Amino acid sequence: AMNKHRVDIISPRDASDIDAIKRLCWEYRDFLFAMGPQFEAMIDALYPVEKYQAVLELLETDHVPPLGTLRLALVDGVPVGCGMIQTFDAETRDAEIKRVFLNEGARGLGVGRKLMDTLIQDCRDLGFNRILMDTGVPLKAATKLYLDLGFKLRDEYQEMPEISKGNVIFFEMAL
Repeated sequence: AMNKHRVDIISPRDASDIDAIKRLCWEYRDFLFAMGPQFEAMIDALYPVEKYQAVLELLETDHVPPLGTLRLALVDGVPVGCGMIQTFDAETRDAEIKRVFLNEGARGLGVGRKLMDTLIQDCRDLGFNRILMDTGVPLKAATKLYLDLGFKLRDEYQEMPEISKGNVIFFEMAL
């Protein structure tokens, strides 16, 4: 029989939930780093350790309503994934979904879809008009999920380092 796992997508309730999100964000960085030399170079260019640390210190500033949201995915009560929204352009009401990551044990349980459904609904609830996001070309399952959810492929929506050309794909969804 299939094991029925309980999947919850929550807003962080306390400091330990925020710590779990930060830990998952570091796991995500390591995961991208492990995808090969071009990804190492890209992460070093975009998010050197000090800069990434600074970004994570601002989680509760940049990713809270009305600017965005922070989400933690739990399987049977254990933190396994995260995702977040930030305001990309306040005037045009564009949101960007960032750092959607599930650790290995959580893949294939429908957690990613539930997490993305929640983030998309959060964007609607916050009154955004459009969602932008990107992912690494090798992340086939993620790409398939985003297209299944109704995202469309598009060109890059912000300046990216030369090294990322051909390694990153960009998506948008009109709300």
